Amino acid sequence: MKRTPGKRKISPRGYWVIGRQFEHRIILRAVIGDEPHPCHWCNRILTWGVDLHVDHVNGDKLDNDPHNIVPCCQPCNNRRARNLRPLKACCLRGHKLSGENLLPDKSGKRQCRTCTLANAQRRRRERMAGVGASPQASVVQAERLARFDELGAGWDSITILAEEWGIAQGSVSQYLKVCGVQLPNRVLDPTRDLPLTERIARLTRPSGECLIWLGKLHTSGSPYITHNSTSVYVARIVAENAYGKIPRRHEVVRKCNAKLCVAAAHLEVISTKERRARARMTPRAF
Repeated sequence: MKRTPGKRKISPRGYWVIGRQFEHRIILRAVIGDEPHPCHWCNRILTWGVDLHVDHVNGDKLDNDPHNIVPCCQPCNNRRARNLRPLKACCLRGHKLSGENLLPDKSGKRQCRTCTLANAQRRRRERMAGVGASPQASVVQAERLARFDELGAGWDSITILAEEWGIAQGSVSQYLKVCGVQLPNRVLDPTRDLPLTERIARLTRPSGECLIWLGKLHTSGSPYITHNSTSVYVARIVAENAYGKIPRRHEVVRKCNAKLCVAAAHLEVISTKERRARARMTPRAF
């Protein structure tokens, strides 16, 4: 009994199919034959049934005109599908993927800056709180909390813990908050009503010839302080008090190469051009 061709319909993927075969593959095979053919985009030799795919030039899956379908390899087909795909306007949480909130990664994917920063902060909180850590980390956390209770909840306790743990006071406060310790704002920063120079003096401690900063750190690792609702670098304030106003296109560098040092004697004001020249001359470790 002779089989009759199946009914022409649209598949769930959006292509015309006849029976169980894609119509665009039937048409292209009838036009170019069964012999191997080069990819229309990269000239790679392709074979039917092995690595030959059919690509719609205008991106319309239902347009099976012989002039609109060409042989192509899978990488080219996937790359063109990504380029022709409409760009998402929002991420899964509803944030707009445009302007400053758009964060392209190295592979070219479009990511949400808000979600990326939120995930990074969540992982940091979990890491500081010991979520998923070993039993030894939990014991260390319990010992640290016991030490804080022994010293008493106060700014002096946070200062002592910062010296014992070898981290900044802001990091100690953040660690205690993640561990569930309730700290009033007055405890976190009792110096906010003092003059700026006195605040800086109370948030530093001597270490040899250096003056180590115990307050907040910028994401780059440089000491900074909040003054009049504005974040400013501590080294720049100390340098201006010691050497006067910093000229335009000049920067503050440290002679001791200690990033937490804010001693005026270790700070130097140089031009940006000279700073870049020094950076080029400094050997790097690979």
